[in-house]
Amino acid sequence: MPAYNDEIFNTNIEQNVVPKLAVFEANSPPVAPQIKKSRKMDSQKFRSELIKNIDTFIFDADGVLWLGEMQFLGLRLSLNTLQSWGKELLF
Repeated sequence: MPAYNDEIFNTNIEQNVVPKLAVFEANSPPVAPQIKKSRKMDSQKFRSELIKNIDTFIFDADGVLWLGEMQFLGLRLSLNTLQSWGKELLF
């Protein structure tokens, strides 16, 4: 038996066929993830790209939007800004 089933990567998908799962033998060596070299990103650019790709934001209230009776500084401005960009906000 191979270390994994190559057929799961087959691109010829037939209808009504359940995909196969990868099968690993007990003696298979551990598979190390391929880690890319880190690079410094401009945090403003990163945030802009991240937010651009998100349609809906889900917020937990206590400790995220406010603490006890107090709102966190800038909360209303942040939420209004997200809404002005057409983002859906769920609480």
